[in-house]
Amino acid sequence: LENARLYEEAERKRGQAEALAGAARALAGVHDVATVGEQIVDSVLQIFPACFAAVRELGADGTLTVIAASPGAADLFPPVVLTPDLGLAGRAVRQRRICWSADVLADPEIHVPESRRRSWAASKMVTALAAPLRGRGRIVGVLSLGFRKRRELPEDERALAQAFADQAALALENARLYEDTDRRRQEAEVLAGIARTMNASLEIDAILQRVAEGARALCLSDIARIALRDPDSGAVVFRYWVNTRYSGYEAAGLYPGTESHGGLVLLTRQPKRTDDWMAD
Repeated sequence: LENARLYEEAERKRGQAEALAGAARALAGVHDVATVGEQIVDSVLQIFPACFAAVRELGADGTLTVIAASPGAADLFPPVVLTPDLGLAGRAVRQRRICWSADVLADPEIHVPESRRRSWAASKMVTALAAPLRGRGRIVGVLSLGFRKRRELPEDERALAQAFADQAALALENARLYEDTDRRRQEAEVLAGIARTMNASLEIDAILQRVAEGARALCLSDIARIALRDPDSGAVVFRYWVNTRYSGYEAAGLYPGTESHGGLVLLTRQPKRTDDWMAD
């Protein structure tokens, strides 16, 4: 019996090591943040096949956003942000260590909206764990696991979950660095193209149309428009635009005030952004 137990333990640890090595191989050279999250979730499910899993990324404002989740876990890990004061994930970020609970439905120290507890109950999730994604001295996200049956999570399983989280942190940071580098390269190319247009032409129409196209490319926007002040009416009128089917912009004047987004910019002489233009 003792030999059989030792053999099973050795096989389990071998499987864990292979899964970690496989995750490292799968993440090598991955430059897309979403793909990194999916690879980590897939690797975790090889070791904990009966669990729910999700990877959340920590934003600059302290919120946590799901970037990947296991199949069937949409209700448990909805694509909404979590503030750092909520749930095991928030606690893992604050305390910079693994946090877990054998029964999340009955744990009085887990603070989440009642709607979240209802989704946990509906999915029959009982035990849960959150491991911080620690990368280069800072927390970049959280790996979350959930189990339908109540279970204890021994120290070696918690250490394994943290090992996956640390791999995810390194891969996420590398992917972000690659995306930032690629974005800067694209910016440099677009700005160089605008400069070439300005040097090669004295036609203001050609130059400003190229600026509108460059603005759309740099900001990854759907449309871009440039409006100029009309010397006769004093209104600011659209003259150049990209990727829009509306043809009446030249008749729409902008005036300083709060009636439009452009009007606010003219009024304050400052750039302005909004998350929901129609509802702002």
